[in-house]
Amino acid sequence: MRILGGVTLDHQHSASEATTRVRSSVENRLVGKALKFWESVRKDGELPMSSVLDMDDCPFGAEDSLVIEVGVSELDDRVVAAGEHVRAALGRDPTGLSVLDTLPSSTEMGLSFCRASVDLKKPMADVGRFFNKKGQEVLYRSILLPLSDDGHRVNRVVSAFSYKVGH
Repeated sequence: MRILGGVTLDHQHSASEATTRVRSSVENRLVGKALKFWESVRKDGELPMSSVLDMDDCPFGAEDSLVIEVGVSELDDRVVAAGEHVRAALGRDPTGLSVLDTLPSSTEMGLSFCRASVDLKKPMADVGRFFNKKGQEVLYRSILLPLSDDGHRVNRVVSAFSYKVGH
């Protein structure tokens, strides 16, 4: 028996089963940690400040993040930064593109979880699958976290994003 990423692996299980279990727990932890972090940096029920993105103790790294600048309408919402893992999942660099042209939930389900997060001023979880620009099937989990420069109006949304390529 070995321990890998906090998961005890029994040699009787196949390597792919072990990898699936480890990846699944990593995905769950990322979204959970991101939500817990968002809650911890709120003050008196206000929105967390955009400056929390620069904090050293942020539990999700830049490689697993997507940062969105919120516009007047959902047509104006733009991706301003995308981490290495997000770019790999999408099969392209979405920086500068509209959210509607970038996020899988916007194109596959006809619903913008980003705009719902902005309007409700609450985190929104998104789980699903899509085919990226390279034709690969991608299974993903993400959480969209609204942020503010003034504590009241959402002007940025950060997404913690994890994925695996389907077979």
